[in-house]
Amino acid sequence: MSEEIESQDRTVSAPGEGIGGWLLVLCIVLTIGTPFVAAHNLISNYQQASSEFDYVRGLEEYLFFVTGLRLFLVIFSMHAGISLWTERPHAVRTAKLYLWLFLTALMAGIVMLFVMVDWPEDRMETLLREVAIEVGQSLIFFAVCYLYLTRSKRVKATYLFP
Repeated sequence: MSEEIESQDRTVSAPGEGIGGWLLVLCIVLTIGTPFVAAHNLISNYQQASSEFDYVRGLEEYLFFVTGLRLFLVIFSMHAGISLWTERPHAVRTAKLYLWLFLTALMAGIVMLFVMVDWPEDRMETLLREVAIEVGQSLIFFAVCYLYLTRSKRVKATYLFP
């Protein structure tokens, strides 16, 4: 009889197994939240910067670069979220890869912010403060999500880790 149970598809999750709790929150964040936040940030950044295009050399090109980078991340985030949500093989690995790419893209964006754009001296203090805030928030997001994917009992039970 136990062989019959093992051979059946899992239609009912055991407690602490399946998409629910914080795992569901993570799926929603990756699939729905990330695209909305990225869209808001891109629109906001463009609105703030568009009046400066004539005065700050390289700013418009930088925004196009960042837009491409963020679009890639949004698509990958949605893929990772859907993979987790539908319990696909390697979903956790895909989500962790997304988080590492998110961190890498953040660092690339910061480097290019100072390489591509010729910032006036009077803007540097404000710019550095804004970059520090974004880095801090991003590191917290990365750490919380990565640690959850690594240590969660629900994640281990749902994706059949030993």
